[in-house]
Amino acid sequence: MKRNLQIQWGLLLFLLMQTLLFASFKAVDIEKTDGDSILPYTRIAITDNNATLSSVIASAHFMTCNKEVVNLGVSQKRIWIAFVVQNHSDRPVHRLLIPTSSLIEDIVLYDGQTHEIVGKTGLLHLQNTHNTLFFHLPITLQPHSSKTYYLSIHSTYSPVAFKLLLEDSATFYRSDKYHKAFNILLIGIVLALMIYAFFLSFYMRDRSYFYYGLYLFALLYQQITYIGLTKIYFPPTFVALDLEIVLLKVGSLIVTSALFAIHFLNTKQVPWIDRIYKGFILLTLLEIVLFTPQSLYALPTLIVTGALFITYQLFAGIVIFTKGYKQARLFIMGFALVFVTYLCLITDALGITTFMIDFFNNSLIFVTVLEAFILSLAFADRYVILQEEKKQKEKQLIGETLSRTRLVEDEVEKKTDALNKSLHTQELLLKEVHHRVKNNLQIILSMIRLQYDQIEDPAMQEKFIDLEHRINTIAKTYSMLLSSDDLENINIATYIDALLYDISESYSYTQYSVEVVSSIDVTDIPLKQAVYIGLVINELVTNAYKYAFKNGKGIISVSLHKEEETGQYLLVIEDNGSGYSIEKHKKSLGLKLIHALIYDQLEGSIEVESKKHTKYTIRFRV
Repeated sequence: MKRNLQIQWGLLLFLLMQTLLFASFKAVDIEKTDGDSILPYTRIAITDNNATLSSVIASAHFMTCNKEVVNLGVSQKRIWIAFVVQNHSDRPVHRLLIPTSSLIEDIVLYDGQTHEIVGKTGLLHLQNTHNTLFFHLPITLQPHSSKTYYLSIHSTYSPVAFKLLLEDSATFYRSDKYHKAFNILLIGIVLALMIYAFFLSFYMRDRSYFYYGLYLFALLYQQITYIGLTKIYFPPTFVALDLEIVLLKVGSLIVTSALFAIHFLNTKQVPWIDRIYKGFILLTLLEIVLFTPQSLYALPTLIVTGALFITYQLFAGIVIFTKGYKQARLFIMGFALVFVTYLCLITDALGITTFMIDFFNNSLIFVTVLEAFILSLAFADRYVILQEEKKQKEKQLIGETLSRTRLVEDEVEKKTDALNKSLHTQELLLKEVHHRVKNNLQIILSMIRLQYDQIEDPAMQEKFIDLEHRINTIAKTYSMLLSSDDLENINIATYIDALLYDISESYSYTQYSVEVVSSIDVTDIPLKQAVYIGLVINELVTNAYKYAFKNGKGIISVSLHKEEETGQYLLVIEDNGSGYSIEKHKKSLGLKLIHALIYDQLEGSIEVESKKHTKYTIRFRV
């Protein structure tokens, strides 16, 4: 009996509390569709997450809400909203109850009389068929009636900030379709600019654009969740995971933005600015590692870090610009656009302001498009700056050049006179060297001839004659140099003709009757190569005189010209004699000397034909 009495008194007290709660309520007309928030018609209570509807009503925590927007920021609290709707019309009215936030995780609607759940939605209650930016719950009211509802809203990982709208479904879906299209358009533009940033990074080998592309990627990922596209186009399992990495998403915005600024602003030129940027990166990474576990969840701490960072970002750009780095002007212009938006987002997330809810939640994407367009002009701006610097440097260089021209001219005249004197002295010395070499070779020739006169052995005499021809070949080059103004090159045609004449003269008193024909299309050749060519001709022509003609009569032809296609010189020595066996003579001193001169000294090649007559084809470069 006593227990029944307690239950009756408790029920009476509960009904009394409900009566007091709604006694001063101004009911919401369910046909109200003007787009204004119905929060001013409600009462709200903020409790711990584990509170129940009954305990909240019993504790009488409900207070009149005089604001269009509720903003708890990032909070572990649960908000309860009590409101009454009424229908004055003669027909049933269907409406959608819409909290204007895409980030709310748990939304539950209770019947005010029975306290039973009449609907639930939110990120934690997603179905595969969800296709709108904002969550919504249907409400139906019969003609000439009113009804009380309680709405429970809670988020663990996301800020809680919203208006509460009551709209007909046609208006809501039409508006949602428009906002989705506009948001997707903005996302597409930012995606295109991201790809463009990566392209510029690859094309210009500039890491700043690479990091800006990463920043845009992090921003896109964060924004498709913020504006509500994630729950539409991704499966619920991904959305659940996405909720738990919000710290990583916010932190990645700070890190990628800092890396972009470090490279774009070239912060190494101001070491203390560079160190602070790197300090923000390390601090952000540390906060992500420490606060990601739910037990240590501290998103507000990272948001405060973000607020400090964006303020420092703008400050650093201004400082770098004042240091003379003109390219920072585009950085300041672009970041100034997003600075205010970021600041509004951060203060909203901390529960201080309601700018993004009052206006539109995709403002960050919109201003990021403008920022990206401005920063994409950095390449052209860099070119303009370099052109200006080039003009200034040219003016400075011209001035310095004109002021030093006279001094340089005087110095050049002095140096020229000294060099001319030195060159003349060197020419005299070089002629003297050539003259001494010629005299020494003549002395050697005289000694060989004296020795020759004392030798009776014909084979030994022949060897002395060959040696005399070789030395005479070298001596003749120095004789020609002494009669020429050019001390480095000799006229190869004159040299070869003189050499062939000397060889012919040396055999004119013998039984040989040989005609020598020359065809030389080349003029000057350096002394060193001329000596080697002369020695080769001497050996081959002398051999032809001695061995080619059995009857002592024949023709020897010598030709030298340059091949235009290959750039090689072609020396051909040919006779119409009887030929010879290469195998029998390949170990002779003459042929060994010829091969050494052609392959080692001239770095050329030789081809020999010796069956019916003898023909040597020699190719080399000078």
